[in-house]
Amino acid sequence: MYAQSAQVTGRFTSRSWLLATSWRCLVWGGCALIAMIYTACQGDPPASAQQNRPRAEANAPKEPSAPKQVKVARVAEAPLERTTVALGSLVAFDQATVSVKVPGRLRSITIDLGSVVKHGQLLAQTEPQDYQLRVQQAEAAVAQARVRLGLPTTGTNDNIDQEQTSTVRQARVLAEEAGANRDRLKSLLEQGITPRAQVDTAEASYKVALSRLEDAREEIHNRRAVLAQRRSDLEIARQQLTDVSVYAPFDGAIQEKRASVGEYLAAGAPLATIVRMDPLRLRAEVPEREVPNIRVGQTVRVTTRAIRMSIPGVSRG
Repeated sequence: MYAQSAQVTGRFTSRSWLLATSWRCLVWGGCALIAMIYTACQGDPPASAQQNRPRAEANAPKEPSAPKQVKVARVAEAPLERTTVALGSLVAFDQATVSVKVPGRLRSITIDLGSVVKHGQLLAQTEPQDYQLRVQQAEAAVAQARVRLGLPTTGTNDNIDQEQTSTVRQARVLAEEAGANRDRLKSLLEQGITPRAQVDTAEASYKVALSRLEDAREEIHNRRAVLAQRRSDLEIARQQLTDVSVYAPFDGAIQEKRASVGEYLAAGAPLATIVRMDPLRLRAEVPEREVPNIRVGQTVRVTTRAIRMSIPGVSRG
């Protein structure tokens, strides 16, 4: 009996453990199911509820919004801008090679490569001594020509009365004397006192005197012309003396210096190259298809890499 009681007790103990374990699993499974049902209840509403919500919001009264600011503008016609892009380069507006006008040895030069010059600024000068001597020589020639006309050696008034010059007066006196002698002999011939041959001789002498008077007047015209020529030579000599100095023809910068002090330069020898940088000239190649759209006077905007800005301009062809 003791042993049978022990076996029964042992079986009862194992069955009780299984029942307890099954009960715990059942309890935990039920808790998990309840938690899932609660989470589903707390989720999104059904689709019908979501569809009804916008309708309710649309039917709800809205609050009035603030008025918006409106700007009114008048309608106007404006041309449509068409742009043509072309690549080019900026070059100097003017470029000139400055040269000496008269030959000579270069005495001084006041410029160098890159020098900025102004219009009328002295650039260089050749030796002026030879031209100063030429001016003095021309002045002496003018004084000599004035003396031959009976004028003072100095002065600028070259107007004279040719009939009052010594040469014409002398020739006129001789012509008057020859005429008077001819008339006297004609009177004696009419009285039969003088032979015909003397009258003919007096007539010939009178004609020669008249010719000399005309020669004297022509000589005065010639001397006037000589004086005018001497005046021109004097002006040329003075101009050459002025031309020993070379001046800048316009505002710009020296691009190239081509002579140095001490060089003998012939007439027209290049001295320097000067360029005008303001304004600038743009040279660009326009595509062939855009040539019909290009006109003189159109607005041009130039943009360079060095200057980050747009430079306005006008096309000139």
